[in-house]
Amino acid sequence: MQKKIIGILGGVGPYAGLDLVKKIFDNTRAENDYEHLPVILYSVPQLVPDRTDFITGKSPVNPSAGIIKGLKNLVNAGAGVAAIACNNAHAAIIFDPVKEWCRRESDIELVSIVDSTVEYTLSISPPVRKVGILAVYGTYKSQVYEKALLNKGVEVIEITEKMKNHVHNIIWDPEYGIKAFSSPVTTKARNELMNIINYMIENKADAIILACTEIPLAITEKKINNTVIIDSNEILARKLIAVYDPERLKPL
Repeated sequence: MQKKIIGILGGVGPYAGLDLVKKIFDNTRAENDYEHLPVILYSVPQLVPDRTDFITGKSPVNPSAGIIKGLKNLVNAGAGVAAIACNNAHAAIIFDPVKEWCRRESDIELVSIVDSTVEYTLSISPPVRKVGILAVYGTYKSQVYEKALLNKGVEVIEITEKMKNHVHNIIWDPEYGIKAFSSPVTTKARNELMNIINYMIENKADAIILACTEIPLAITEKKINNTVIIDSNEILARKLIAVYDPERLKPL
């Protein structure tokens, strides 16, 4: 049964939500305006406090409350399937209360960017045996990807705390970071991400997951050398289309 409207909880960050909507359009079979799928982007950044601050104990405020408010607004606007344009929000301490609200108080179908990306990673041929992950510090801390991948026998490349903090800063730095400069991304942000990608390639990564929805604004390649670059935002876009109407999904 088709869902009424695809709902996107954006604002975390704003350009990531916009990028997700664009990728829904890019991956939909449509010959004219009327064949595109109905989509609502709800982007209210002030609604959802910093996810990393909560995960690391710097803030007592669980962002799940704001996420639930946003999802309620999407449901009221007619959404039947929805996703959050943020990997960090899928840490169990945040995402579990959101899933429980969906189960108890709504019939909306919530699609997980982490589950979708891991599922895609496991489908790649030849099989992916070793993966690098690029993410904000909260996603590293929660280990949502590491746990899911290791459980399926996929090795995750270990990087130092210094490198994890550096990736986080590339995204958040007010002088050159992706959140401050999203369109276009600064050359410095891209170059510094590429340095870490090259480190992962040197460590035999079969694939690298862009596990922050803003990193694909800087890294747009599908492959670097022979390493597959997995855009979690694009994978989520394709999963939303498949849930809504699989016949409308373009082939890869």
